[in-house]
Amino acid sequence: MSDYQLNLPDVFTILFPDGVEPLLMEDFPSFGIFEKKANFLLEQGHELNWQLDSGGGDAATITEAEANEGPSTHKRPLITSVDNYVSATLRRKAVLAARGDRDRIIELVDLAVKNAVRKGKRSPAIHMFRDGTGIKAQLKAAGSGVGTATVTLANANDAKLFESGDWVQATSDKSTLRSAGAKIKITGRSITNGTLTAGGNWTTSIAALADGDYLLRSGDLNNVYTGLASWIPPSVPSIGASFFGVNRDALGEGAYGHRPVLASSSLLSIGIDAASYMFDVGAGAPDIWIVNGVDFGNICKDITSLEQIVVPAIGSDKKKADIGYEAINFHGPNGKITLLADPLCPRGQSWMGNREEAQWWLLGGALLEQVTEGMGDGGGFVVAGVDGWKLRFAGYGQFVITRPWNWAYVALPTG
Repeated sequence: MSDYQLNLPDVFTILFPDGVEPLLMEDFPSFGIFEKKANFLLEQGHELNWQLDSGGGDAATITEAEANEGPSTHKRPLITSVDNYVSATLRRKAVLAARGDRDRIIELVDLAVKNAVRKGKRSPAIHMFRDGTGIKAQLKAAGSGVGTATVTLANANDAKLFESGDWVQATSDKSTLRSAGAKIKITGRSITNGTLTAGGNWTTSIAALADGDYLLRSGDLNNVYTGLASWIPPSVPSIGASFFGVNRDALGEGAYGHRPVLASSSLLSIGIDAASYMFDVGAGAPDIWIVNGVDFGNICKDITSLEQIVVPAIGSDKKKADIGYEAINFHGPNGKITLLADPLCPRGQSWMGNREEAQWWLLGGALLEQVTEGMGDGGGFVVAGVDGWKLRFAGYGQFVITRPWNWAYVALPTG
């Protein structure tokens, strides 16, 4: 290898001594605060044990107690991992231009890696609060502009989930892609107007696209992380709906969490009522409440005495990372509850539960890590038509709530 060429493993060691995981944690609180189970197939196992029937006998007499005893009944969801890939190219010309300048070469790698990781963390961060279908937004029910280059979304704020350069597909039923999976490239967005602009006519690129259709990142349909809205859905799962091979509807709240009905206009009162409900129905002790940033501000306005804290992030090594998240503590019926804002949590939706019961199960050591180290020139590889080295990052894992009974979906007013 000539003296100007890049030895990526050495540069990675300089730039990212702890891997790229801290980059994910910086803007992704709901990844940082939950425990990571590395190599879960070996360490944790890949099944949950949901008990339907204890099998125990109890009665006022020994005869009746023994007569009522029997084997316990269980359901075991089989947790499967999701692949998440990110690739970036480091141009050879750029490396040649930095010949002999060690700091410049390091800067080039730093920029390429951080850009790739920034894109790579968006998918799990977004789907942390969605239903596992891959859907990111829905078109307006009428007059969305599907026959033009700019379409309007049903929820204007969902425009923030897209960026220029994203390739998107569409579905009308959340199970089958429009036009055999045709896709279109986003060239612009307006969060204020709730619009997405593409590099051409939407219906020309995606035939049969219609008002009310759903949009998702290319390749994501029913192939994303199973986030909070999947484990603890806003609505009770439909009868017979399969979830990791189990019909949760037959198990009730033990397998899909609670949905307390709360009527207060005060967002803080809603949270306290939800925690009180959890304590009342199952002696639960929720200690975390995850909300949207706007809702966080409105809740803070209701709190007369703030206890501001910093919630430390937890790395895959199960140690506290050098990253923390500003949060607020308030009192519930069974201890303090930490109010945490996540920018990608939809406004008006929130989740409350026990932090210990929410975990990231990872097949490797991290949610995203470099997988081309030691390959080809300097730890990358060359592909046809690429003037440079291709860097690839990947993660294989799943988000899991081990005991949904200890979690609740809490709807908030948005007016």
